[in-house]
Amino acid sequence: MRVARFALTLILTLGALPPANAQEEHQQYPQYPQGGLQVRPLFDMAQVYDSNLFSTPTDRQADFITRFTPGLASEYRSPRLTLLGRYTFDVERFADHSDLTNMDARQHTAIELAYRPTRRTALAADVRLSKTQTPGELNGGTALTFTRARAGSLIAHSSITRQLDMVTAGTLDYMFTEYRIAGGVETRTHAATMGIDRHLSRRETVSVGYHFVQFLFGASPVTSHALSFGWNEEITRRASVSVDGGPRVTNGALAPDLSASVRYRFKPGELSLAYARTETTVIGLTGTADAHSLTASATWNLPQSLQLRVTPARFRSAQAGRRADVYQLAVGLSRPIARGLSLDVAFDTYVQHGNLYTDLAGETIPRHDMMIKLSAAPGARRR
Repeated sequence: MRVARFALTLILTLGALPPANAQEEHQQYPQYPQGGLQVRPLFDMAQVYDSNLFSTPTDRQADFITRFTPGLASEYRSPRLTLLGRYTFDVERFADHSDLTNMDARQHTAIELAYRPTRRTALAADVRLSKTQTPGELNGGTALTFTRARAGSLIAHSSITRQLDMVTAGTLDYMFTEYRIAGGVETRTHAATMGIDRHLSRRETVSVGYHFVQFLFGASPVTSHALSFGWNEEITRRASVSVDGGPRVTNGALAPDLSASVRYRFKPGELSLAYARTETTVIGLTGTADAHSLTASATWNLPQSLQLRVTPARFRSAQAGRRADVYQLAVGLSRPIARGLSLDVAFDTYVQHGNLYTDLAGETIPRHDMMIKLSAAPGARRR
C-alpha cells in the first residue's frame, strides 16, 4: 500500500500549504476566500456485470462484481494558486470467481497544481498514478484489451505559458510516462513540446509547434520528431472546429500526425466528432504502434435532471505487420438524487478483431459490461 500512503500524504500536504503571500493576496483580492485546506470524502458503490473477465476469444467467463470505492479529495484555491488532490481505491468482490476478490483491485491518485506568478505567465503541473488488475484500462490510445495482470502507470506533466503580446502566447511543455506490467516490458516516454498560439480574431486561433518524443523499451530507444500546425475556430456561438497535424519522423521513417474535431452545442445537450492518428505505446509490448481513433459523443439533458450519454468509437492499431480493430459503444444515464449524491447506469459493449500481442490476427474478443453505481461526494462544490 505504498502508493496509498504516498497519495494520502501528498494530498494532505499540498492542501495544507498556503502560499507565502496569502494575506497579501487576500487584501488585494478580497472577493476570494483566504484559502486553507478543504478535504472531503468520496464514496462509490457499484454492481457490475462483466461478460468476459479474462478478455479471451474462447471459453469466456462471466461474473457479477460488487465494487466499493472509497477515497479523499482535497483542494486549495486562491487568485494565483490552485492545488487539487484526489485518491481512490477499489475493493471488489466476485460472486463466482472468489479467487479474484481483492481489497486492492485499483488505486488512482491525481495531483494538480496551477500557479500564475504574473498576469502574463502561467505554470501548471500534474501527476497521476494508477494501479490495476486489468491492464487494458491503460491502453487509452488503442483500447486494446489484455488478460488480468498487475499493472501500473505514472504520468507526470508540467508546462509554462507566457503571453508574448495581446494575441500571442508561447508554451513549453514536458511529459513523462511510465507503464509497467507484471512479467512484461516496462515502457518509459519523454515528450517535450515548444509551441506558439496566435489569435487571429476572437473566434479564430492558429498554432505551430515542435515535438520531441523518446520512447524507452529497456535498452531499445525510439526517437520521434514532429512539426504541427493547428487551426481552431468557433464558427458560431454553438459550433466549433479544430484541426492539428503535420509530419512526424521516427527513427528515419516519415508518417503523419493528425487530430481533428467538430463540436456542436444545442439547448438540451452537445454533439461532437473527433479523429486522431498518432504514434503510441501498447502496455506489455516493445516498440511503438500506429494508432487511429474515431470517436463520437452525444449528451442530452432530459427532464427530471436526467442526463443521457452515447459514445460510439472505433480504434485501429498496427505494429510489426499485425493489426487490431476495436469497436466500442458506451451508453450511460445519470441523475442527481441529492446534493453530493448521484445514480449512474452504464452499458458498454466492446469487440476486438485481431491482436498485437499474438500472431492470431483473426481472433475476435467480445466483452459486455453493465454497471449500476451510487456516487457520494459530501461537501462537493456546485459548478
